[in-house]
Amino acid sequence: MARDKDKTDKTDKTDKTDKKDKKDKKDKTDKKDKDDKPDKKDKMDKNKSKSNKSNKSGKRSTVYGEFIRTFTFGGPPQLPIVQPAGALIFPAPTVEPVGVRYVEDADRVGLLIPRGVYLISWTLNPSVEASVNLLVNGVSPATLAPSNFPYTKSVTTDVLNSEYLVRAPLKRDNLISLVNGGTSLFTLNDIPNTKIGDTSVLTQIRVQRIDRHV
Repeated sequence: MARDKDKTDKTDKTDKTDKKDKKDKKDKTDKKDKDDKPDKKDKMDKNKSKSNKSNKSGKRSTVYGEFIRTFTFGGPPQLPIVQPAGALIFPAPTVEPVGVRYVEDADRVGLLIPRGVYLISWTLNPSVEASVNLLVNGVSPATLAPSNFPYTKSVTTDVLNSEYLVRAPLKRDNLISLVNGGTSLFTLNDIPNTKIGDTSVLTQIRVQRIDRHV
Protein backbone atom coordinates (compact mmCIF):
# COMPACT_ATOMS: atom_id res chain seq x y z
CA MET A 1 0.00 0.00 0.00
CA ALA A 2 2.91 2.32 0.75
CA ARG A 3 4.29 1.59 -2.70
CA ASP A 4 0.90 2.36 -4.24
CA LYS A 5 0.80 5.65 -2.31
CA ASP A 6 4.31 6.54 -3.56
CA LYS A 7 3.22 5.72 -7.05
CA THR A 8 0.19 7.98 -6.69
CA ASP A 9 2.32 10.81 -5.28
CA LYS A 10 4.71 10.51 -8.21
CA THR A 11 1.81 10.53 -10.64
CA ASP A 12 0.39 13.64 -8.98
CA LYS A 13 3.76 15.35 -9.21
CA THR A 14 4.01 14.40 -12.89
CA ASP A 15 0.54 15.81 -13.53
CA LYS A 16 1.46 19.03 -11.79
CA THR A 17 4.69 19.27 -13.78
CA ASP A 18 2.83 18.66 -17.04
CA LYS A 19 0.30 21.32 -16.17
CA LYS A 20 3.09 23.76 -15.26
CA ASP A 21 4.91 23.03 -18.54
CA LYS A 22 1.71 23.60 -20.52
CA LYS A 23 1.04 26.85 -18.66
CA ASP A 24 4.63 28.04 -19.28
CA LYS A 25 4.31 27.17 -22.98
CA LYS A 26 0.98 29.02 -23.21
CA ASP A 27 2.43 32.08 -21.48
CA LYS A 28 5.38 32.09 -23.88
CA THR A 29 3.06 31.70 -26.88
CA ASP A 30 0.82 34.53 -25.65
CA LYS A 31 3.84 36.76 -25.13
CA LYS A 32 5.20 35.91 -28.59
CA ASP A 33 1.81 36.65 -30.19
CA LYS A 34 1.66 39.95 -28.35
CA ASP A 35 5.19 40.83 -29.45
CA ASP A 36 4.50 39.78 -33.04
CA LYS A 37 1.25 41.78 -33.20
CA PRO A 38 2.05 45.37 -34.27
CA ASP A 39 0.99 47.97 -31.75
CA LYS A 40 -1.72 50.33 -33.07
CA LYS A 41 0.15 53.37 -31.75
CA ASP A 42 3.37 52.20 -33.45
CA LYS A 43 1.47 51.86 -36.74
CA MET A 44 0.09 55.38 -36.40
CA ASP A 45 3.52 56.77 -35.53
CA LYS A 46 5.08 55.05 -38.55
CA ASN A 47 2.35 56.32 -40.88
CA LYS A 48 2.74 59.84 -39.48
CA SER A 49 6.50 59.64 -39.96
CA LYS A 50 6.06 58.50 -43.57
CA SER A 51 3.58 61.30 -44.19
CA ASN A 52 5.95 63.91 -42.75
CA LYS A 53 8.87 62.60 -44.83
CA SER A 54 6.70 62.65 -47.93
CA ASN A 55 5.57 66.22 -47.27
CA LYS A 56 9.10 67.43 -46.58
CA SER A 57 10.38 65.91 -49.81
CA GLY A 58 7.76 67.78 -51.86
CA LYS A 59 5.78 64.61 -52.68
CA ARG A 60 2.54 65.68 -51.01
CA SER A 61 -0.23 64.76 -53.43
CA THR A 62 -2.88 67.13 -52.06
CA VAL A 63 -2.21 70.81 -52.76
CA TYR A 64 -4.91 73.46 -52.76
CA GLY A 65 -5.78 76.97 -51.69
CA GLU A 66 -8.34 79.71 -52.22
CA PHE A 67 -7.63 83.39 -51.60
CA ILE A 68 -9.68 86.58 -51.85
CA ARG A 69 -9.32 90.32 -51.50
CA THR A 70 -12.05 92.23 -49.74
CA PHE A 71 -12.59 95.99 -49.86
CA THR A 72 -14.67 98.30 -47.68
CA PHE A 73 -16.20 101.25 -49.47
CA GLY A 74 -16.57 104.42 -47.40
CA GLY A 75 -17.76 107.93 -48.35
CA PRO A 76 -17.34 108.85 -52.01
CA PRO A 77 -16.57 105.80 -54.20
CA GLN A 78 -12.82 105.24 -54.26
CA LEU A 79 -12.12 102.16 -56.34
CA PRO A 80 -8.79 100.32 -56.04
CA ILE A 81 -6.44 101.02 -58.97
CA VAL A 82 -4.05 98.58 -60.65
CA GLN A 83 -1.14 100.23 -62.47
CA PRO A 84 0.33 98.83 -65.74
CA ALA A 85 2.47 95.76 -64.94
CA GLY A 86 1.08 95.92 -61.39
CA ALA A 87 0.06 92.71 -59.62
CA LEU A 88 -3.32 92.12 -58.04
CA ILE A 89 -3.36 91.23 -54.37
CA PHE A 90 -5.51 88.55 -52.69
CA PRO A 91 -4.09 88.05 -49.20
CA ALA A 92 -7.00 86.40 -47.35
CA PRO A 93 -7.32 82.58 -47.49
CA THR A 94 -10.86 81.22 -47.24
CA VAL A 95 -9.71 77.92 -45.69
CA GLU A 96 -6.33 76.73 -44.42
CA PRO A 97 -4.23 76.28 -47.58
CA VAL A 98 -2.27 73.07 -48.09
CA GLY A 99 1.07 73.37 -49.89
CA VAL A 100 0.20 76.91 -51.09
CA ARG A 101 1.62 80.16 -49.70
CA TYR A 102 0.69 83.77 -50.46
CA VAL A 103 3.58 86.23 -50.79
CA GLU A 104 3.57 89.99 -51.14
CA ASP A 105 6.97 91.69 -51.24
CA ALA A 106 9.00 93.95 -53.53
CA ASP A 107 9.83 91.16 -56.00
CA ARG A 108 6.86 88.80 -55.81
CA VAL A 109 3.12 89.08 -55.34
CA GLY A 110 0.99 85.97 -55.69
CA LEU A 111 0.89 82.30 -54.73
CA LEU A 112 3.86 79.95 -54.35
CA ILE A 113 3.13 76.34 -55.29
CA PRO A 114 5.16 73.15 -55.86
CA ARG A 115 5.58 71.33 -59.18
CA GLY A 116 2.52 69.88 -60.88
CA VAL A 117 -0.45 70.44 -63.13
CA TYR A 118 -3.05 72.75 -61.59
CA LEU A 119 -6.63 73.76 -62.18
CA ILE A 120 -6.70 77.51 -61.51
CA SER A 121 -9.76 79.74 -61.48
CA TRP A 122 -9.99 83.49 -60.90
CA THR A 123 -12.84 85.98 -60.68
CA LEU A 124 -12.72 89.79 -60.65
CA ASN A 125 -14.69 92.75 -61.96
CA PRO A 126 -12.26 95.24 -63.54
CA SER A 127 -13.13 98.27 -65.64
CA VAL A 128 -13.98 97.64 -69.31
CA GLU A 129 -11.03 96.81 -71.63
CA ALA A 130 -8.74 95.98 -68.73
CA SER A 131 -5.93 93.62 -69.72
CA VAL A 132 -5.58 90.90 -67.08
CA ASN A 133 -2.96 88.16 -67.37
CA LEU A 134 -2.43 85.10 -65.22
CA LEU A 135 1.30 84.32 -65.17
CA VAL A 136 3.32 81.30 -64.05
CA ASN A 137 6.80 82.39 -62.98
CA GLY A 138 6.31 85.68 -64.84
CA VAL A 139 5.36 83.99 -68.14
CA SER A 140 1.96 83.59 -69.81
CA PRO A 141 1.07 79.89 -70.24
CA ALA A 142 0.57 78.98 -73.91
CA THR A 143 -1.14 76.14 -75.73
CA LEU A 144 1.03 73.38 -77.16
CA ALA A 145 2.84 73.91 -80.47
CA PRO A 146 2.26 74.85 -83.18
CA SER A 147 -0.36 77.42 -82.05
CA ASN A 148 1.35 78.62 -78.81
CA PHE A 149 -1.68 80.74 -77.93
CA PRO A 150 -1.40 82.63 -74.58
CA TYR A 151 -4.68 81.33 -73.22
CA THR A 152 -4.60 82.97 -69.79
CA LYS A 153 -4.63 86.55 -71.15
CA SER A 154 -7.90 88.48 -71.12
CA VAL A 155 -9.24 91.86 -72.26
CA THR A 156 -12.40 92.41 -70.29
CA THR A 157 -15.85 93.48 -71.38
CA ASP A 158 -17.63 92.28 -68.23
CA VAL A 159 -16.95 90.31 -65.04
CA LEU A 160 -13.90 88.13 -65.61
CA ASN A 161 -14.48 84.54 -64.58
CA SER A 162 -11.83 82.16 -65.97
CA GLU A 163 -10.64 78.63 -65.27
CA TYR A 164 -7.71 76.86 -66.93
CA LEU A 165 -5.15 74.10 -66.47
CA VAL A 166 -1.56 75.29 -66.11
CA ARG A 167 1.82 73.64 -65.57
CA ALA A 168 4.12 74.60 -62.70
CA PRO A 169 7.53 73.26 -63.83
CA LEU A 170 9.81 74.06 -60.87
CA LYS A 171 10.24 71.65 -57.98
CA ARG A 172 9.01 74.31 -55.53
CA ASP A 173 8.06 78.00 -55.28
CA ASN A 174 6.39 78.44 -58.66
CA LEU A 175 4.80 81.91 -58.62
CA ILE A 176 1.17 82.28 -59.74
CA SER A 177 0.27 85.94 -60.25
CA LEU A 178 -2.47 88.09 -61.77
CA VAL A 179 -1.13 91.27 -63.40
CA ASN A 180 -2.24 94.27 -65.43
CA GLY A 181 -0.89 93.30 -68.85
CA GLY A 182 -1.91 96.52 -70.59
CA THR A 183 -0.48 100.02 -70.90
CA SER A 184 -3.29 101.72 -68.96
CA LEU A 185 -4.37 101.46 -65.35
CA PHE A 186 -7.70 99.88 -64.49
CA THR A 187 -10.00 99.90 -61.48
CA LEU A 188 -11.53 97.00 -59.59
CA ASN A 189 -15.23 96.88 -58.79
CA ASP A 190 -16.94 94.51 -56.41
CA ILE A 191 -17.80 91.05 -57.71
CA PRO A 192 -21.61 90.91 -58.09
CA ASN A 193 -23.56 89.48 -55.17
CA THR A 194 -20.61 89.60 -52.74
CA LYS A 195 -21.32 92.92 -51.02
CA ILE A 196 -22.25 92.69 -47.33
CA GLY A 197 -22.83 96.11 -45.83
CA ASP A 198 -20.01 98.28 -47.20
CA THR A 199 -17.59 95.38 -47.77
CA SER A 200 -17.35 93.22 -50.88
CA VAL A 201 -15.00 90.79 -52.60
CA LEU A 202 -12.84 92.30 -55.35
CA THR A 203 -10.66 89.35 -56.34
CA GLN A 204 -10.92 85.60 -55.89
CA ILE A 205 -8.41 82.94 -57.01
CA ARG A 206 -8.39 79.19 -56.42
CA VAL A 207 -5.64 76.67 -57.14
CA GLN A 208 -5.83 72.89 -56.94
CA ARG A 209 -3.20 70.40 -58.03
CA ILE A 210 -4.60 67.50 -60.05
CA ASP A 211 -1.28 65.84 -60.94
CA ARG A 212 2.11 66.26 -59.30
CA HIS A 213 3.93 65.08 -62.42
CA VAL A 214 4.61 67.60 -65.19
